[in-house]
Order: sequence, then C-alpha cells, then structure tokens
Amino acid sequence: MTKFEKYLKAELDVEIMACVHGFVMAFLYVLEKFVMGYDNISFLQMLQMGVIAYAASWLQRLMFGKERLYSQRECRIRTVCWSAAPSVATVAAGEICGWFYGLPWGMAVFFYGIMIAYYVIMWLFLQHFYKQDTIALNTLLNNFKKGMNERQ
Repeated sequence: MTKFEKYLKAELDVEIMACVHGFVMAFLYVLEKFVMGYDNISFLQMLQMGVIAYAASWLQRLMFGKERLYSQRECRIRTVCWSAAPSVATVAAGEICGWFYGLPWGMAVFFYGIMIAYYVIMWLFLQHFYKQDTIALNTLLNNFKKGMNERQ
C-alpha cells in the first residue's frame, strides 16, 4: 500500500467516525434543547460541532496511528487518551463557542457527561468488534493453512 493509499484509508476512517461523532453531538444537543422547550439551533453551532467531531476523530486516529503492537502500558495510556482527548476538545469547544450561553447550566453538564460517556462506550464497542474480527480472521487463516497442508 502506498503512502497516499494509507493516508486515504486513514482519512476515510476519520470521516466515518467524524460523521458518527458529529451526529451524536448535534442530535443530543437538539434533543436536549427540545426537551427543555427551546426550538432552535444555529448553523454556526452545527458547523462548530462538525469541526470538533472531525478534529476529535483525527485525535483518536493519531492515538493508534501506527499499525504495530503497543506495549501494555503504552496501550493503556493511548486508550485513556483516545477517550480523554475528544472529551476535553468537546467541552472546550462548547465553552469557548458558547453552546450553552443563556441556557440552564444543567444542560451543559448533561451534554458533556453524555458525550464523555459516549466516547468511552464507543471505545469499548470498537474493541469488542475488533476482537471479534481478529478471532474470525485467525480462524479463517488457520482453516486456510489446514487446507493447504492437506493438499500437499
């Protein structure tokens, strides 16, 4: 795989995660405002959430950017950073951009709490699915090797 192809694959992975992150952020924000009796969201806020989602996705991608084995300690640190970096970015962006300006403070606390939990849960789900994929691929590889040995 060429460098360009690796970058393109990484970009595609980032864009998919950014779409998921951005949708969750925007949906949660709109839902929360709707429940509290507000019926609007600005285009600028949606744009900011999209940019933060994209940046958060790149941060997450860079945590495990190299396709190699990580030591157990390094993996733990990167795992914590995988959830912490986008959490900090989301809270910082929300506060800097004033997403909750003029709204009850509980809305911000609820939003940030759910988003932090979302990033952690997303990591747990991804780990589960990657582990299942690894098991399935190893099984297929072992079956292929057995078939090759039986033919020889």
